[in-house]
Amino acid sequence: MPQCSNCQFQNMPGTTHCGRCGASLLLATALIDVHPPRATRWSKTWRKSRFWHIWHSLNHLSADLARRVDVSYPSSWPSILAAVRLIVPGWPQLAGSKVNLGRFLLGGYLSCGLLAAVCYGTTIGSFFIAVAITIHSIGLYDVAQSSSKVRAVRISRILLGCGLIGLFLYLPLFNLVPQYAAPFAIRVNREPLRVGDVLLSNRNAYVWARPRVGDIVLYELNPVRVPAFEQGRNAVLNLAGQRVDRVLAVPGQSIVCDGRTLTVDGQPSPHRPLNLTFSSLQVSLIVPPDHYFIIPSGERIDGLLPNNENIVRTLSLIPITQIEGRVYWRNYPWSRMGRIR
Repeated sequence: MPQCSNCQFQNMPGTTHCGRCGASLLLATALIDVHPPRATRWSKTWRKSRFWHIWHSLNHLSADLARRVDVSYPSSWPSILAAVRLIVPGWPQLAGSKVNLGRFLLGGYLSCGLLAAVCYGTTIGSFFIAVAITIHSIGLYDVAQSSSKVRAVRISRILLGCGLIGLFLYLPLFNLVPQYAAPFAIRVNREPLRVGDVLLSNRNAYVWARPRVGDIVLYELNPVRVPAFEQGRNAVLNLAGQRVDRVLAVPGQSIVCDGRTLTVDGQPSPHRPLNLTFSSLQVSLIVPPDHYFIIPSGERIDGLLPNNENIVRTLSLIPITQIEGRVYWRNYPWSRMGRIR
């Protein structure tokens, strides 16, 4: 017979309420699960890590500080861990009850991010970046929509979440990435570079170091007017703008170029310009301080340039201030993707 936990009265089998005090008898007969849910393998690994102990200590310190200064955390606000999850699209949904939506958001974001990296520097790459940011915004919208029943609160949280993610995640990312992977599109065929090639350069490569012999650099060509003879008549080539080529000598080294071989400090140089068919420069010089010897081998002046040492010096001696970065990768087209050599 079920005994009432309130007054210890013995009741008849099948009764749902105590005959003496009227208390419910269902709690006394309820089944208790002796195998409660346990932590997942990932949770156990995370709690054993040093980062979890640091995070746990910071939570205790922040809670203690809040008690000391009498600061109360509004219960309607998301927890710190929930706010951190907003950084990764789909993470809040995966941690909650919307697992399928979370997988869709995370998979779509990673796919668009990968395609944006592969097509970085092109119009298609910019499109995939925009789609990835849109997917992230959809995740923030879903979290804000389910956080409150008040429409004004939901709208304010959507705007606040998007603003914080944009300010502390995407703005630093968009400022940092171009410093180490600045895209440069080739607009004129200059073998081995072709129209449509997208090259990536490290703009910070020479902030603390100097260019070395063999480095392929993006630089600003010294403006010069080169007399030439094309299609049976005299012509003038105006050379200026950004160029990509290899550093062949550094300050203080002596250069001798006879049109066929290049010697540096009396030894044949193992390095060649990007366009190996270029062979019209003939010069003997010593590279002055803060200048680098770079032959603009992609120009259409092979066989047209007269033996004018002043023009050769102007074309090939580039000040350090005009070297903008080191080129290391061809990102597009996919068929020619790879390291620039």
